[in-house]
Amino acid sequence: MEFPKVFSTDTGIFSKHQVRLNLVNNAEPRFLRARTLPIALQHRVEAELVRLMAADIIEPVDHSPWATPIVPILKPDGTVRICGDYRLTLNPVLEATGNSLPKIDHLCANFANARIFSKIDLRDAYQQMELDNQSRVCTTINTHLGLFRYKRLCFGLSCAPSIFQRAMDNLLRGIDGVGCLLDDIHITGRDVGEHNRRLRQVLKILDDANLRAKGNKLTQGDQQLGPFRHFPYRWSHDAEIWYTASEEPLSMTGKTKIPPDQLRSPWR
Repeated sequence: MEFPKVFSTDTGIFSKHQVRLNLVNNAEPRFLRARTLPIALQHRVEAELVRLMAADIIEPVDHSPWATPIVPILKPDGTVRICGDYRLTLNPVLEATGNSLPKIDHLCANFANARIFSKIDLRDAYQQMELDNQSRVCTTINTHLGLFRYKRLCFGLSCAPSIFQRAMDNLLRGIDGVGCLLDDIHITGRDVGEHNRRLRQVLKILDDANLRAKGNKLTQGDQQLGPFRHFPYRWSHDAEIWYTASEEPLSMTGKTKIPPDQLRSPWR
């Protein structure tokens, strides 16, 4: 494998950016007590707290002016994702970032004429972005095991999606046929060669930035597709004949007439 570090199972630390959480003027700390957890979830929350400490994502603290109760989210594999309920504490006093998530149609516009597609799923998403020392105290969570503060950008912060998206947009800007929506990076190409060149370029960027991606492998038939999802889409000859014959009648159906050129698939 050419980029083994990208697919290692540890949590990376984004080397290009450190996050600062900016608070509005006169923001006052709030300290809320821990919530009682269902007994069935307690050991799962404890296991996740241990994992987060081992990954250097959180650290225990004895006291803090801020404390936020947690909301454990049960995942399909039986583990939990720990989110701070920051809507009660930090979110109301965070300054707006001014960034929004990209629209799907804008992403698709960059994939015009693509026939080969793959997707890289970044591991632990926001938690690969390090918080500066000033911001960490604000993120303290209150659990049945005590207080922990985050050293990384964390789930539950209202600004986290836009901060992460902006960082990824800056990282991947200028690469044709590549788009990112949060922790999913989509790579396309008009043929296998073009797709693979772009894929290698993206993996090199992730490697240089010390980011990690999930290494799950998929196969299609007897072909080993490697540590990324890779699904070829091709507009077949029969589909082309059917579409050409149908686009004019379709455009004239119903009360709203849609010009044929607006019906054409962006993937062709």
